[in-house]
Amino acid sequence: MSRIVVLFAACNGAEWIEEQLLSILHQRNVQVEIFISVDPSTDDTLALCQKMASQYQAIKLLPMRAEPNGAAGNFLWLIRNVDLSPYDYIALADQDDLWFSDKLSRSCSTILEQGVAAYSSNVIALWPDRKKKLIVKNHPQKQWDFLFEAAGPGCTYVLTQSLAQAFKDFLTVNWLQANEVGFHDWLIYAFTRSKGYKWYIDGNATMLYRQHEKNQLGINQGVSAYRLRYKLIANGAFFNKIRSLCQLLSIDHPFVSRWIVFDSRALLKLAVAAPHCRRKFSDQAIMALLCFWLSIVFRMKKTFGQGH
Repeated sequence: MSRIVVLFAACNGAEWIEEQLLSILHQRNVQVEIFISVDPSTDDTLALCQKMASQYQAIKLLPMRAEPNGAAGNFLWLIRNVDLSPYDYIALADQDDLWFSDKLSRSCSTILEQGVAAYSSNVIALWPDRKKKLIVKNHPQKQWDFLFEAAGPGCTYVLTQSLAQAFKDFLTVNWLQANEVGFHDWLIYAFTRSKGYKWYIDGNATMLYRQHEKNQLGINQGVSAYRLRYKLIANGAFFNKIRSLCQLLSIDHPFVSRWIVFDSRALLKLAVAAPHCRRKFSDQAIMALLCFWLSIVFRMKKTFGQGH
């Protein structure tokens, strides 16, 4: 039976934590231990975690970290500070989801069957009115998708012990820079793919993924998500993130050097390269259109500025 450590980041999650922890404890055909890190909260999150840890030997509550910096930083802190060596697999858990009872056993068996080092899956988004929607993340992986998106929600991630330890060693050396990325799920996927490890994205959903106002990341879909992407590309923040990620992971490849400089020419090259950068076809098309449009806007601004 596989032994799995679940790294659980919590903050202001009292409404959902007990139900979620029970869904993890009730995983079938695996041996589970849960390490919880609670950031400063204004509700009963800490008290609930203390109660659950006192009731269940498999739950370990860690001391509060000195400098909380959001959910992403909390997950990285857990990976860095928990001893991963006794476990076969490492999984990440959000505080507000509901895991299907075979989530971990399916993840582990799929890793073995596919011969990969990491696993993630589709999810079923769940809204407060009980509406549900399948969120598909298992579109075919592309050569460079890891520079532009995560493999899916980090709460579906399961890593082999060897990969998790390699990532932990990487964090130890690059702690400050790793925290600046801002997205733990993106960083883990980018590290894994850039270092030659194989990743499998399962077409089956393994959990209910709650959507609510306190959810920091959510499913990142719809008009508002595309508006945000446009803004991040237009103001250069998107390129800065990718540039920092490439430097952090020591990615020095001609493909990257063609467009990493933020100007109209780079945007045009990135528009052409979009099919290699996103998994989902509609995301490829939108990325290409955004980059192409912005390349024209930037060129017009440059021409207008030179004329005056």
